[in-house]
Amino acid sequence: MKTVLFIRHASSSPDAFGYGDFERPLNEKGRREVLEMAEYLLQREAVPGLYISSPAKRACKTVELLLGHLGLPSHLMRKDMTLYLPGPDSILKAVEAVSDQIDNIAVCSHNPALTQLANEMVGNVTIDNMPPCSIFGIRTPIEKWLDFQKGPREFWFFKTPGGF
Repeated sequence: MKTVLFIRHASSSPDAFGYGDFERPLNEKGRREVLEMAEYLLQREAVPGLYISSPAKRACKTVELLLGHLGLPSHLMRKDMTLYLPGPDSILKAVEAVSDQIDNIAVCSHNPALTQLANEMVGNVTIDNMPPCSIFGIRTPIEKWLDFQKGPREFWFFKTPGGF
């Protein structure tokens, strides 16, 4: 069984003076969101062994803070440029490139691709929008990540900061 957590980066400051989109930092709300979501993952015992992140500052900081709150080493984060403002196919390719020895992963990226992908992954679940720092979890009985797109997938959970 393999699991994937699709994570939208935490809240950032869209009007951060002097920063371009790639360099936008998390705001205080975003930092609180990450703490809440880390606690949720610990409660669910849903802690991945690899975190693949967009290299955008807000996404990397989301993962760095998650790792810190989860008590995990920073080397579990891998940056992937194809996850910066991606399409759903780029996210899927990042998942398929993971070593089969790793069973539980997280992918931290951006909307609208994450919301679109969440809606394509599991037929019986519809997500209107993945807000900042939300997590959409999927389980699949595959053995190889290359089979992720064509293999059966089941909805595991959808959690938003302050939400259900």
